[in-house]
Amino acid sequence: MPSASEAVSPSCVCSAQCWDGELPGLEAAEQFVGIFITGSHFSAYEDMPWISALMTWLHDFLQREHSTRIVAVCFGSQASHFLISAPSVT
Repeated sequence: MPSASEAVSPSCVCSAQCWDGELPGLEAAEQFVGIFITGSHFSAYEDMPWISALMTWLHDFLQREHSTRIVAVCFGSQASHFLISAPSVT
């Protein structure tokens, strides 16, 4: 299975190990049909570098115009809820 940072065809399934610092580029992710953010042994509210990096990536991705669908379960839904419900910081 190719990593999310490799060039792939639209029908390909990719994976990214965000706990290892592997996240797809925002432009590459815009080409995905969907993104599936799964569960974890950790809470999305924990103060860990990889969680902060994922939250920043997800925030930046949600600010862009794209048609990529996002499915989030367990940890992923915690992260999504946190980003959607967090007060805006200006």
